[in-house]
Amino acid sequence: KAVSAAYTGGYDDGTFKPDAKISRQEAAVMIARFVPTYGNATSLSKFKDSSQIADWASASLSRVSGKGYIGAYDDGKLHPTDSLTRAQTAKIITDIIGKESIVTSSTTLSKDGASLSGKIYSNGVTISKDLDDGEATISNCVVLGTLTVQGGDDSGSIVIQNSRVANATVARSSDPVGLVLKGETTVNTLNAEKTATIETSSLAGGDFGAGAKTLNVAGSSDITLKGTFPKVNIDGREAELTLESGTITDLNVTTSAKESIINVESKTTVTNATVNAQSSFYGDGTIRAMSVQANNVTYEKK
Repeated sequence: KAVSAAYTGGYDDGTFKPDAKISRQEAAVMIARFVPTYGNATSLSKFKDSSQIADWASASLSRVSGKGYIGAYDDGKLHPTDSLTRAQTAKIITDIIGKESIVTSSTTLSKDGASLSGKIYSNGVTISKDLDDGEATISNCVVLGTLTVQGGDDSGSIVIQNSRVANATVARSSDPVGLVLKGETTVNTLNAEKTATIETSSLAGGDFGAGAKTLNVAGSSDITLKGTFPKVNIDGREAELTLESGTITDLNVTTSAKESIINVESKTTVTNATVNAQSSFYGDGTIRAMSVQANNVTYEKK
C-alpha cells in the first residue's frame, strides 16, 4: 500500500531493505510525501548539524520540520542520520492524526467551481463527468489513491496546484478534457486516455514540483502535451501524441504502440526517444537522440 501510494520505494540498487532501520531523514522524506507541506518550509541552517543532511532529504526535512513533526534535540541538532525511535514514531503519527485533515472515503467533485484544499485523501478522488465543461481545483492536497478526471473542458479547467497525487487517470468519455499541473505539484503516475491536453505551468522541479513523473498514453487516444515531461510512454496501438510546446526527456514507444503517430511541433524537444514499434514521426521539432528497434518507422523530417 505504501508503494502504491508513492510515499516509499526501493533503493537505487533495486532492493527494498525491509528489515533495515530507518533514519530520521528517510522518515522525513516519507512524511513529506503523504502530508500537505506547501508553504511550510523552514531554514535548516538553524540546526547545528545541518551540514549532515543529505541533499535528497533537505527539501523534505525543511517542510516536515516546518510543520513541527521532526525537530531538534536538546543539543540543537536534528541528528538526520540517527535511527527513528519507536517513541519518536508514535509521537509523529499521533501529531499527524491530530493535526491533519484526513479524508478516508471516496470523494467526488461534480459542481462547477468545486475545489479541494489542504487535506489528505487516503482513498480516491473523482472529478465527475457531471462537471461537464466546468472548472475544478485541487490545491495543497495529497491524494494517496487515484485521481480520476472525467469532466472539465479542453482549455485546462482542471487545475492541480501545489499538490501530490500517487496515481491519476485523465479520460473524458465524449469530449476533450484539459489538465494543468502547477507549482509544487507531483503526480507519480498519470494515465492519459481518450482525448486530452496535459499542461504544466511554473513547476518548481525536484521531488516537489516534478509534474507528471511518468505519463502513460493509452491506445487509440489523442493526447496533447504542453510543458515539461520527464518520462512519456506510448502504451497502446494507434495512439496520437502531440508535443505542442516544451520538452519530453524520455519518450518510449512500446512494442504495444504499433501504428502510433508522434507530432513534435516546432521549437519543442525530445531529449531521448526509444522506438520499439512501427510508428510515424511528424513536425519540425528536435529529437536529440533516438534508438530505433523496430521496422517501418517513418519520419517527416530527416
